[in-house]
Parts: sequence; C-alpha cells; structure tokens
Amino acid sequence: MSWPGFFGVFLISCATLIAQLAWTRILSISLWYHFAFLVVSTAMLGFGGAAATYAVSRRLAALSLSALLAGSALALSVAALGGLLLTNAVPFAPFSLLESPVQLLYGALYVVAITAPFFCAGLVITALFSRVHQQAGRIYAWDLVGAGLGCLLALPLLGLGPVRALLSAALVAACAAPLFAGSGRRLHYGLPALLFGALLLLPVGWLEPSITPTKRLGGQPVQELLKRGMSSRTLHNAFSRVDVMPAAWGKRIVIDAGTAVTRLPRLDAAALKAPLTDERQLVLRAQQQRVLIIGSGGGWEVAAALRSQARRVVAVEINGLINRLVTERFADYTARIFLHPAVELHTAEARSYIRREQRQFDAILAAHTITNAAAASGAMSLAEEYVLTVEAIGDYIDRLAGSGRLFISRPEAQLPRLVATAVEALARRSLSAAERVVVFAGRPAPNFYGAVVVTRAPIIGSERAWMRRVLIDQRLRPLYLPGSRAPTVFRRLVTANAVDREALYRASRTRLAPATDDRPFFNHRSRFSQLNVRQVAQVFRQGQLARAAVEAAPVAEAVLIALLVESLVFALALIALPLLRRRTRAGAALLPLTFFFLIGLSFIFVESALIQSFALFIGQPVHAFAVVVGSLLICAGIGSSLSGRLADRRLPWVLGAAALAIGVFALTAPRLISLALGAALPWRVFVAVGMLAPMALLMGVPLPTMIARLGRESAAAIPWAWGANAIASVVGAVLAVIIATELGFSGVLISAAALYLVGAMIAFGLLRRDGTKL
Repeated sequence: MSWPGFFGVFLISCATLIAQLAWTRILSISLWYHFAFLVVSTAMLGFGGAAATYAVSRRLAALSLSALLAGSALALSVAALGGLLLTNAVPFAPFSLLESPVQLLYGALYVVAITAPFFCAGLVITALFSRVHQQAGRIYAWDLVGAGLGCLLALPLLGLGPVRALLSAALVAACAAPLFAGSGRRLHYGLPALLFGALLLLPVGWLEPSITPTKRLGGQPVQELLKRGMSSRTLHNAFSRVDVMPAAWGKRIVIDAGTAVTRLPRLDAAALKAPLTDERQLVLRAQQQRVLIIGSGGGWEVAAALRSQARRVVAVEINGLINRLVTERFADYTARIFLHPAVELHTAEARSYIRREQRQFDAILAAHTITNAAAASGAMSLAEEYVLTVEAIGDYIDRLAGSGRLFISRPEAQLPRLVATAVEALARRSLSAAERVVVFAGRPAPNFYGAVVVTRAPIIGSERAWMRRVLIDQRLRPLYLPGSRAPTVFRRLVTANAVDREALYRASRTRLAPATDDRPFFNHRSRFSQLNVRQVAQVFRQGQLARAAVEAAPVAEAVLIALLVESLVFALALIALPLLRRRTRAGAALLPLTFFFLIGLSFIFVESALIQSFALFIGQPVHAFAVVVGSLLICAGIGSSLSGRLADRRLPWVLGAAALAIGVFALTAPRLISLALGAALPWRVFVAVGMLAPMALLMGVPLPTMIARLGRESAAAIPWAWGANAIASVVGAVLAVIIATELGFSGVLISAAALYLVGAMIAFGLLRRDGTKL
C-alpha cells in the first residue's frame, strides 16, 4: 500500500472524528443531551456492523480494494449530508418513545441516518485490515493519528456551528476518495470534493437542526419561537449554541435551544443604586471588599454585588459566548455592569480558576450552576459537576475571609446532598457544620429554588434571628438554621459524626453521599441497583414533561442502561450469532475475539478516565478533551507505527507494561496534577501530554500486532476481531460511567489496568498454543 492510500486512511479517520463530535453537538441542540449520547454511541456500532457485513458479503469481497475504499469514502460524504436532512425532517421526541408507536419509527430513522457514515468508515478500515494485514501497524497508526488530528480540528470547526463542522467532515472524506482510486480515476472521484467545498461556502441556515417538540420555553416549542425570528442573536462554540430570546423580565440567554437558560436582566443606573433586599443579603453585606461570582451568566448576581457596594467583584463564567454577549452586543442593556471599574470578568472553569487564585473573598456565590449542556465529547451522559464536590466546596471555604460566606442555590431536591457535601468539606477542616450552615427553599414545597449558606465563622444568636427574619420576609422556608431542633435530614447531617453520616448515606433511598473529584456526579441521585424496568420505561413516557424529567427523573441512568442493553444485543447479533453458525471456527475464534474485545474495552476506559483526570488541570473541559484525546490517539498511533518491529513473543510484556503504566498513573497523577496546577496553560498542557504519552505509546501496540498475527493464520477472522473491538468501545463508554459512579475514575483506571493484564494472559496463551518460543 502506497502513501496516498495511507493518507486516505488518515483523512477518513479525521473525518469520522469530526463527524462524531458534530453529531454530538447537533443532537444536543435538537434533542436533550442524554439522547445525543445514546444516538451517537449507537451510531458508533456502525463500525461493528461494517465488520460483520464485510465478513459475510461475497459482493464486497469481490470488489477491487481501490473501488471499495473510494466508494466507501464518497458514501461517507453523501451519508453525512443525507443523514442531516433526514433527521431534520423527522420530529423525533425521545421522551415520548414509549408513548407513541410512531416515535419508535422516528427513533429507528435517526439511528439509521447517523449510523450510515460510521458504517462507511468502518468498511474502509475493515477492508484494509483484512486485505493488507501485513501493514496493520502502519494502517492503524495513520488511523489513530488522523483521529487525533480530527479531534483537534473539530474544536475550531464547531465554532462555526455543528452543521458546518459536519459538512467539513464530509469534505475531508470526499478528499480521501481520489487518493484511494486508481490513477486513471482520480479526477472522476475528485469532483464530489469540489461540490462539498462549494456547499461550505454557501449559507447553511436551511440545514440548521430541527428542535424536538418537547423543548419548550414559556410553554411554547423552541422550534416555533425560532421560526418566528424570536432569537435576536445566535452564536456557536465548541460546546454550546447560545441564543438571546425575549422573556417577561427582559431577555434570556438560551443554551442549546432550551437545555439551560440564564436571565439577562434589563438594568439602569437607578437599579444599581437600589439597596439589596432579597435573600442574597445573607451573604452580600454592605461594602464588602471582594465578591466572587461562580457562573456569572447574564449578570444577575453581579448586579446584586454592585448593589451591595462591593469594592471588587470577580465574575467567572465558563462560556465565552455569554461573556461576549454581556460585554459587547448587550452591554448597554445590562447597564454595562461587566465593564464597571469594580468588576473583572474571567472566561474560565471555576474550580481551575479558584485553585490558582490567591485572594480571599468576603462572599462567594454560585447560583443555579446547573450543567445540562453536553460536553464536546459526548462521552459522559451524567453531567459532571466539578463545582459541587467536597474538594470544590473546600476550595471555596479556603478562599473565604475570616467572616466570609458561601451561597449555593440548587433545586430543593438536591439540597440534602449539597448539605452532606458541605458538611464533609467543613469536617476536613475541623469546622463544626452545625454552627456554620443555613438551608432554605422557596414556596410551595417542593420547589425548584433552594439554597445553602456556609459561613467561615460560627453564626451567633443575633445573626440567627436576623437570618430567620430575612427568610420569612422573602416568603422562603427555613429548613435549617444553627440551633434548630426540628428533626430534619439537614439537622441529622450537620450534627452527625463521620460514622453516623456514613450510616445516613447507606440508609438513604437516593444517593446522599457527597460527590468528590474522583466521583463528580452530583446530579446522579438514583442508584443503578435500585432501578427497575418500570422506572426506566417511565423515562421514555414523559412527553411534554421533558424539562422537568431532566431534573427529577433518572434520565441519564435510564439512557445508560438502554445503551448498555442495546450494545450487548448488537454484539450478540453482529458477532456471536454469526460465529455460532460457523461452528467449526467458533471455538478457535473465541480467544482472539475475547482479546480484541478486552483491548477495546480497556482503551476506552483509559480515554474516559483521562478526560476527567485532566479536566480541572487544563481548565476548560473542551480544551481538556482536545488535549487528552488528541494526544492519546496521536501517541498511540506512534506506538502502532513501531509495532511492526516488535516480535510476537514480546506482546504479553507490552500489555503488562501498559497495565503498570496505567496503575502508576492512577496512583501518582492526583499529586503531580496538584503540584503543577499553578503553572501557565502551555506548561500544564506540556505536563499533561508528558504524563499520558507513555501509556498511549504502549496502548497503540497490541491491536495491530494481533491483527498482523491473525492475518497470517486466518485473514477471514480479521473482520470479526475488528467488529468485536468496535463494539467494545461503545460498551466500555457506558461501563466507564457506571464504574465511575461507584468506584470513581481511579477505579476505572485500575479496571483498565486489570483488563490489560488479562489481555497479556490471553496473548501468552495464544502464543503457547501456537508453539511460539517465549
């Protein structure tokens, strides 16, 4: 195989990764982000379907390699555009999946539309591994490096909007077709690339995602509001779409077409001079030195801090698009509060920022920082809330001045876990929670609004009485104040010792134990072991109650279970059953297929855990994704390119070394990351790449080595092996989240190391079976 073919593999893998991220964003906008993860992960099973199809299809086997590769590359491009048109035409409402039979049809059409491009990409890799297995190391190297570069390119492309990113993926795939074709047909196969290039230069408003009817604002479908031109501004970045739409109180900033909303208050000079009279005066006392706002959004809390005459207001917002809106287009609308001399605005992840911030604050506010938008990777269906872990609240407490106060608001249903988290953070600092915690909620009960106040110093008697009066005046329900005798869960939490708190956590029907940086799933309240079929099915019967279900129902858990079941069914249908029909080969194939499945499982375990391990360290989750996945794939590609120089008998040792490297990382990374956290971003990226490179190099070796070996023995088994590996990546993405909720991401890494050790034992057994001298 010559260099044009290898470069074609590079382009196909690059296009596939861009398409995966583009679809994640498109579906996060058109559906709810949980279902974006479900549909895209299902589509990735297209790789397994392609492998199985190639293994049983005589027609594909009869095609010349150049015709098959060039045709698949063009088909990928066409399928990407066709899939977008089809999903826009289908009014899919996943929360009504079990309410209306037609929604099952719509869901199937969605899966087919999105799976098609990945199926085509899978055909390219499967055909190459099957027919050119002697060069498996180089093929896999170009595949991984292409995917790594695709990950890096996807971020700026998504800034142009997910539709243009998907069209860019189609263009990149179309450019691979002439490289695969014979020299006499390259011009013929190159014409579609020109057409896709021209399409990218045209307006793409007609291709914008169609929003599911269950996404509503003010009782009206978001899609109808957009059709009526109610969005005065639409912006995109790598992890969100932002619209500005009217509301009764002024304007609202709508994220991902209704997934989350932040208010954009209409302010003037008089409003900023009015004294603060609401419950925020519990923490925003007059003329404080410094106030920190976590998740400043449209500026509601910033305005409150200015009304309390704070001398310095530090606002931290992770979404740069929102910061652009409030400092440029809508600066005058909000009385230019973000341009006020006392205000400094930072685009940053709050935890990473506060770890590097050395100043003390008199008040820290985190008002309804609810993360419902999908991460760029789409790899985690449960929203990771790093701002609400024990370590996070500990960081906030450490940044409070002597009489400083922390204010965190959340839906009332989440208050018990939030209090448990605050109590644990205080206990680690030998501070009594019973004297430092206030809990209240709105009326009626239960309410979407509730809050916890944590103070650095004990709350004395006169302050308690004043706080109670403020809450009563604001028609709020005091749920706990220091000195309270009511036998509530809050009083039990703040007065219990460590042993009694653990007993409370175990006795709770929902998850009450605090979230940690290793297990940052604050929103994950349902235990997997307690879910039953009825509860899972009920999630898909929510209909117009979809928005409430996102907060109250176990949506993420139900989607994960559905995807796990679906993946196992696909594995049975695409791999196990076809092999059982070939009984003479099934026994011999079982051990190699198990090896490829375990390698795929362990690789995705490591990838998922590393993204989370570096999320705080890098600072921006989307940048962490780019650095981790891009570096991991590129370094693994380098390892793959070196695999051809490795004798088969060395493979068990490589697998053992990979397991050791992963285990060492799991044990040492937290300390190393903490030491380097204060460094500048380029140095943090350098440290991150240096830490993951040894693992990645070793992880790139096993698959091509075993593919080449399998090709020498039975090339017909290669498609099945590649299919097993592809299906394992989907199963592994789900299992990684489930394991992380129970054992943390360190547990995911240890599990990956154990799987590599099992893989080493299987490789050792295969080599001994064949008489290879070890």
